[in-house]
Amino acid sequence: WGYPDPSEGYAEFEHADGTPAPPDGRYCPSELTLYLDAVAALQHVQQVRRAPTERILAHGVSLGGAAACALGIQHEGLKVTVDQTFVSMTEVASHVGKGLFDQVVLQRAPRWFRSPLRCATPCIVRFFAWLAVKGCFNSSSAAAAAYGCCAPDQLNNLHKAARIRGEFFVFFAEHDEMMPAHFGRRLVHARY
Repeated sequence: WGYPDPSEGYAEFEHADGTPAPPDGRYCPSELTLYLDAVAALQHVQQVRRAPTERILAHGVSLGGAAACALGIQHEGLKVTVDQTFVSMTEVASHVGKGLFDQVVLQRAPRWFRSPLRCATPCIVRFFAWLAVKGCFNSSSAAAAAYGCCAPDQLNNLHKAARIRGEFFVFFAEHDEMMPAHFGRRLVHARY
């Protein structure tokens, strides 16, 4: 379903928590709709192209890595590749948040307060990253079970990688500022 044109009607769909879409027909994409997109694509290849699951490769780039991993959990034998994806949204928020914290908060803090702030930076950044992700992602699994797809988990690919039931391959770049190389290594380690 992606990011639909608001002028199109999507009233028959539900939100991730199972509540109906707004009466005006506008639909807001969610983690669940990302997974449902992937399920629909896989079903198309299986039914229309008549390809067995063992001969299908699900490839996800960045955010699409979460969709590919979700398919790998649900479909034994599916081959999954992820390309410059993340271990979790909390990790991405922490990674980006640390840079922002250093540039915005530490630079503007009084000199006498910078040292204690530097010591507390990992805890502060991690807490606010967790809070932001928790506030933005609904983890209701009731609707996912009804649709037969992976339950929303706040895009935790590390957790998904450990449960993939087929082959798994990770592409990553050594000098990617947004998705550091250790993300890719951690995903492989979680799977194997």
